[in-house]
Amino acid sequence: MFPYVSEVIKTLRNRGIHTFIASGDRAKSLYELAEIINIPEENVFETANTKRKREIVAKLQEEGYKVMMVGNGPNDILAFEKADLAVLTLEQDEEVSKKSF
Repeated sequence: MFPYVSEVIKTLRNRGIHTFIASGDRAKSLYELAEIINIPEENVFETANTKRKREIVAKLQEEGYKVMMVGNGPNDILAFEKADLAVLTLEQDEEVSKKSF
């Protein structure tokens, strides 16, 4: 987990902003992360591939949310395109594919 993640999530929550996790990572790891950073289990979407992430963004938008998608690479492109705002993170010290821009 990157530094300040817990503080960022806490700040968002205090401002009434809902946070969700959609990842291709193992479900167990995602639920552990959600518990650590205090995101409700129902806001966790596990084993989400590229298309599934886009579907999740679309579903949240249909529910009335404005969606800011934060991701780190090509597996997030479709969700980036669908989201109201997209943020590409570079903190993980991995080479970022040009497709992500």
